[in-house]
Amino acid sequence: MRGGATGLALALLAGCSERAEPINPGNPADREVGKVEAVKDVVRDNPKALEIRPMHLPDTDAYCALRSRSQEFVYDDPETWRFVFVTDPAAGDPALAHVRINEEVIDFEEMLKTSDAKDLQTWRYRSVSGDIIVELKLNVTEEGEEYTNYAGTIAIVEPTQTERIGIKGSCGV
Repeated sequence: MRGGATGLALALLAGCSERAEPINPGNPADREVGKVEAVKDVVRDNPKALEIRPMHLPDTDAYCALRSRSQEFVYDDPETWRFVFVTDPAAGDPALAHVRINEEVIDFEEMLKTSDAKDLQTWRYRSVSGDIIVELKLNVTEEGEEYTNYAGTIAIVEPTQTERIGIKGSCGV
């Protein structure tokens, strides 16, 4: 983790208290979805096979780092650095995003970012392989000179719709 401004952005990610669920090798979804190439077949056989899960990222240099609303975040405790959506500023412009789906951390490219009349932002990202689309619905909760805090939801919307997960976090330097 780089210090300075990135540390400030991550320090703004204070939160609640849910721990990430451990991977369960006995769960068919955990066993079946390991490779993106098989996603459509797996979803056809089990529409609930895809699940967004937290990523433990104690050394992240993320520009955006969003976590489950109930996930505890303590800046001085890297064990609590568990996010469901991060963007990597070193991976180009626009930055690649990373989302863990079941066992695999998958790279996503930005598709669109829109805002409605009530300032609800919709961000859509497609997996680099093109098989999965995630959608974030976000409201700005606080803005500073070098950061923006968000609260909202994230879900997989293709190849199947998953339950929306409440998220919060920050983008900035």
